Amino acid sequence: MANTDSALLLIDLQNDYFEEGAFPLWQANKTKDVIVDLVSKAKEQGIRPIHIQHVADPEMGLSPFFNHGTKGVKIHEGVFAAAPEAPV
Repeated sequence: MANTDSALLLIDLQNDYFEEGAFPLWQANKTKDVIVDLVSKAKEQGIRPIHIQHVADPEMGLSPFFNHGTKGVKIHEGVFAAAPEAPV
């Protein structure tokens, strides 16, 4: 049964926050693994995941990260693979 009143928001799980990204965070891969597991559990309960992806505004100048057209701005492939059907 789908839980249409709920969603799991996957915010800023983008390559720039992972190793070799522009702004790697502490334990990013461990956090990603936990999130992938949560996505699976949410989907089992009919809760739909939604990817939130930030993209720097090029009109504001070059950003330290999340720049359009870069590998860093893309959603991490492990997270995206857990919910490829989810809206971005």
